[in-house]
Amino acid sequence: MSWSDFERATKVKEQTLAPQRDDQIGLPNPFLSHLERIETPEASRHLLEGTLDVGEFEAVVQGGAPWLYQGANIHMGELPVVAYISGPAQGLIQASNDLTLLLGYGGEKRVRQRGVLWTCRENTCLLLASKSSWSFENTLASNVVFRIHEETLKRSAMAMGGWREAPPQWQELMDQAHGWQIPTDAQGQSMQVFLRQVMAISNDLLGFSQTLLDRMHLEDQIYRLVAAMLIPELRQESPHNRLRQRQEHGRDAFDELIDYILANLGEPLNLTNLENHSHYSRRTLQYVFRDRFGCTPSQWIRKQRLEMAHHRLQNPQPRDSVSEIAFACGYRSMSLFSLDFQQHYHIKPSHLLREGLRRTP
Repeated sequence: MSWSDFERATKVKEQTLAPQRDDQIGLPNPFLSHLERIETPEASRHLLEGTLDVGEFEAVVQGGAPWLYQGANIHMGELPVVAYISGPAQGLIQASNDLTLLLGYGGEKRVRQRGVLWTCRENTCLLLASKSSWSFENTLASNVVFRIHEETLKRSAMAMGGWREAPPQWQELMDQAHGWQIPTDAQGQSMQVFLRQVMAISNDLLGFSQTLLDRMHLEDQIYRLVAAMLIPELRQESPHNRLRQRQEHGRDAFDELIDYILANLGEPLNLTNLENHSHYSRRTLQYVFRDRFGCTPSQWIRKQRLEMAHHRLQNPQPRDSVSEIAFACGYRSMSLFSLDFQQHYHIKPSHLLREGLRRTP
């Protein structure tokens, strides 16, 4: 479609949309049942400013019509999302430190950023660069827009790939816009298909409660899908295989994680701590511990704590007590420590300590 065709289509929309009610527009949107009517241009700006830094906009339809016909702010945990159906309009979105993910569900939106023109139609996904403003013109259109935090996206990519540093050419990826289309062939596979399925699931969960939607942590799935769309290696090679190769060729990030655990057995350690420290995903951590040690991370950590406690009970300092040793080995419950220790070593920790103290000069 040429720009003159786009302008003609916009004028046709202007003529046909002016007398229409919102419920007659007929464009699809995954959150359609949650969209509310927008009555004023100010309400349009207020709705979008939770996700976008709106610079200026002008509705093509005259007579003070709002830019948006229907819209809603959707909260997925910490991820700001806005769904809307907009009338013909043009405007400017100011630069921010975050990326903008734009999903098209109907109509046509033309976006220009850094001199490059992108078109967002139905079944199209755009990821716009951070720290750069962008302008737009659209016919009647239906979209879902996300504000993607760059640092969170990087951590997701590192966790998926098992990288200790930012993925290759990361800054170049952040400094340019990206566009994807859902494949038209029957055999085609696309992360965008999965992304839209997450939207449908989010809508269903929102029908129950906002709390349920938040607790499902679907924003993590969105970040991982965007990372997979950006980085071909995350789609082409299993991170498990890559981890196994690193294990065969010497120390890797997992070895460093083991060093960290052994140096901090007295501190609280859970999957969240390990994920944040290593940048591995929970699923990958579970897999690698099973592959290397034949148990879960929690089971391995408990075994190391018990071995540490056993050694200290056999070789105590004169003023050591069972509770002090248990605490130093990461246990916060004496009853749990005593139970775990007896099941593992078939002796009470107090008996082992008394024997150790008798041997101590």
